[in-house]
Amino acid sequence: MSDFSILGGRHVRLDAADKACGRAEYTDDIVLPGMLHAAILRSPHAHARVLSVDVSGALRIPGVKAVITAKDVPDVWFGVSPARYDEKVFLGEKVLYVGDEVAAVAAVDRDTAKEALEAIKVEYEPLPEVLDARKALEPGAPQIHPLYPGNLNAEVDQEFGDVAEARSKAVHVVEGRLESEMQDAAFLEPQAVIARFDHDGRLEVICSTQSVHYLQRAIAMVLGMSPDRVRVRKPCVGGGFGPKAGPGSHELIACLLAGRMAFDAYDEADMLSVGVYFGALALAYA
Repeated sequence: MSDFSILGGRHVRLDAADKACGRAEYTDDIVLPGMLHAAILRSPHAHARVLSVDVSGALRIPGVKAVITAKDVPDVWFGVSPARYDEKVFLGEKVLYVGDEVAAVAAVDRDTAKEALEAIKVEYEPLPEVLDARKALEPGAPQIHPLYPGNLNAEVDQEFGDVAEARSKAVHVVEGRLESEMQDAAFLEPQAVIARFDHDGRLEVICSTQSVHYLQRAIAMVLGMSPDRVRVRKPCVGGGFGPKAGPGSHELIACLLAGRMAFDAYDEADMLSVGVYFGALALAYA
């Protein structure tokens, strides 16, 4: 291993000293002149039709600079993988889970942004919910996502080696079933993002993300921009473990509001409702 300059050696993390001394800069530490604060209105329903969204009350509040709903944003599917372009900034006609995005505001400070959310009036028609992954696949279960009939996202069939032969030769064969509910990664730093256009019309996004390139691609796709006109910069990240690996609506909402520079950060309730990493699991093994 002596032929390698990195592998097999003992090295100090480049960010270790700054983190230990409190000098490390995270997205939420960055305050830029003229920055607006964004906030997202989320659904209280697990499954509902959105009949109307009235933002007039929010727009009358002093300090509110912008309010956007589904009618104001591109109707584009995006996602972390071309095989899974199944998200929109706002789905519009329906909400699919508690915490689904319905509207967003940009205001001069966080308190004003939160006040504006409370002034938005949404009329919902609650629809049958699916709260169990196995029941979601049963015949006649309520249809949740518009792209996946029968609520089945994907089927993957893979085989490795000769399983039957291995079982026949085994001294013991253990079979069982593992089940768990949804899990949250519980990282310390909430998701946060700052978006702004520079003098040349390039979009700069400063974000707590695990994947700058996935995010760059999704932003360019939704906004109809060339990827080379989108720059994603990642400061220190206070944990991710998966939920920050793909693009989220909060990054895209901040970009859509960035006619003025906009900042958005999740609070603890946001993290728990929409920051889920592992879905419910039912696994049979042998």
